[in-house]
Amino acid sequence: MKEPELKKININKVKVDVDNPNKMTEKQFEALKTTIDKYGYLVPIIVDKNFNIADGEHRYLAYKEMG
Repeated sequence: MKEPELKKININKVKVDVDNPNKMTEKQFEALKTTIDKYGYLVPIIVDKNFNIADGEHRYLAYKEMG
């Protein structure tokens, strides 16, 4: 299986799934941001050709909030 190509895209093009059933508490979200701050970039956010998030919505929100 061929590994997908990593591309940097403008974060403002990314679209969240408003029906995403995955929820995170504020405490969990703060812990995610702390981990990102400590270890840096974790794993890529996966988007489709229309920039809809397929995986990584919480990471996206954390990255965006953290600048």
